[in-house]
Amino acid sequence: MTTALVLAGHGSHISPQTAGLVWQHVDALRAMGVADEITAAFWKEPPSFHWVLNTLDADDVTIVPLFTAQGYFTQTVIPTEFGLDGEITHRDGRIIRYARTLGEHPYLASVVRQRVQDAARALNAAPEQTAVAILGHSTRRNPESRRATEEQAALLRNSHLAAEVVAAYLDDSPGIDEIYAMTSAPMLIAVPYFLALGSHTTIDVPSELSLEPGQTRAEINGRTIYYTDPVGTEAALREVILELARDAGAPLHPPHKGSPWDCFPARGRDTLLELVPTSGRVHFGELLLSAAEVCPVDGNNVTEID
Repeated sequence: MTTALVLAGHGSHISPQTAGLVWQHVDALRAMGVADEITAAFWKEPPSFHWVLNTLDADDVTIVPLFTAQGYFTQTVIPTEFGLDGEITHRDGRIIRYARTLGEHPYLASVVRQRVQDAARALNAAPEQTAVAILGHSTRRNPESRRATEEQAALLRNSHLAAEVVAAYLDDSPGIDEIYAMTSAPMLIAVPYFLALGSHTTIDVPSELSLEPGQTRAEINGRTIYYTDPVGTEAALREVILELARDAGAPLHPPHKGSPWDCFPARGRDTLLELVPTSGRVHFGELLLSAAEVCPVDGNNVTEID
């Protein structure tokens, strides 16, 4: 039996950081050698959810959705694109396991709490002076997608770290720009319940908060607002990924010290390795491969392979 691990993310046409975070975890997991093949797949960029299984030879594949919440993408898009029947799918002699989302693991709640504590120290703000807004994406296409953000807000209220805790959304109601009316404390901490420093957290959410690009602290409407990092940027997240994969039944290998160049998708790999030295240069997708380098395609006439 051979194994594969696929990290399923959203991706972005705007910011490379969205998928970049996922690929960082892929590289680290490859260096740990926890599966025979380790890769990523995305909705907004290649490799796609629909196609990525065709790049793998493994007969036991585990998909871990790198999303903060159960919702439209994890309940509809990913299962449809991968052709999943549920938590376990048997197809063409292969078993495909579908893990829980990151938002269903207690780790993210600890990160939210830490973000608030760090921001309160930076502001020198007492709890009675502080309001917190947990900012999620959500979507009106699936009411489940807002639940994780609401649960994070409820957990924070019970911690008594702030006098007021509200939830607001980029693509749902109440909107992010409404948090100034929803709270009244002089210090307002805004925590983006997103994984990466992508276009949502660096462009869309700051704009809704009336922050300038790159600004994390400002005086707005007579109040001090502190905008924290998103919740998925720590390296510890990969241990959560492994735990979710194991919970789904993935037969992972014991971690060892290897290289990020290990554990690549195997289908067609040997053919490619044989072709590059004999052909000189090979057009592979949007890349130009040679024995000495890999670079973007520049329009040269090159040998194409499927």
